[in-house]
Amino acid sequence: MTIYNGLFEPKKSAIKDCGAVQLAIAIDAPNKKVAESIMTGKLWESYPANGDNYFKPKLWEHIEGQPLPTVGQFDESFALQHTFDGEKWISTAQDSVSGSGAGLPADDEVIDLMTVSAEERFAAVLLFSTAAI
Repeated sequence: MTIYNGLFEPKKSAIKDCGAVQLAIAIDAPNKKVAESIMTGKLWESYPANGDNYFKPKLWEHIEGQPLPTVGQFDESFALQHTFDGEKWISTAQDSVSGSGAGLPADDEVIDLMTVSAEERFAAVLLFSTAAI
């Protein structure tokens, strides 16, 4: 069977009234429709008083090598440590560890502007040009 990731997002009223948080879960299921049904059932099983406080789950097939919440159990902290970009989980912890300068060259490194996109060349000229605009 295939592993499906799911993300339940709370409604705004639930966030305000009872402090509801995003819930992440992974389910082993034969197809996407069954996975959604299992996830919804587990939501009501685990949080019977708050099942109505969540939207339908965002659901996608797990990609090998990507972060994965505990299979079959809701994880409240996983959704805080990772974000869903529309296709897969992205770790927010690695962003904070690497800092805001991730992907930037060293201070003394020279970059050939002809190897970057036109938008990046334009931005570089605007940011680093000594001519008055």
